[in-house]
Amino acid sequence: MNLNMPPRLPVREDIIDHTLDSPLTQVGLFVADTCGRAFAEAGVRFSVCYVSPALRCVQTACQLLRGAGQVGTFSCPHQWSQFTPPRRLSNGQLRGISHSRIGFAEL
Repeated sequence: MNLNMPPRLPVREDIIDHTLDSPLTQVGLFVADTCGRAFAEAGVRFSVCYVSPALRCVQTACQLLRGAGQVGTFSCPHQWSQFTPPRRLSNGQLRGISHSRIGFAEL
């Protein structure tokens, strides 16, 4: 068991998608949360967050906003991700990975 690895992985159609679009590690989540807290202490406020549909990018943005004490709506350019491997998680799948207070919108 590696304590830096996520406790569970999202369900994917193909195992190779985990390699090409891997989740953030526990250290990565900690760093994103710490950065979010630093933004909050500096008085930075976000009105919207544009993020790549890559899982680790979405996780970083979610954790950063949580650390900042903010919740937002992410705009993911899904038309870009449809033509490049790996297959990205859908908005519904992203909502199911503990981002229940975060909204997702396609550009």
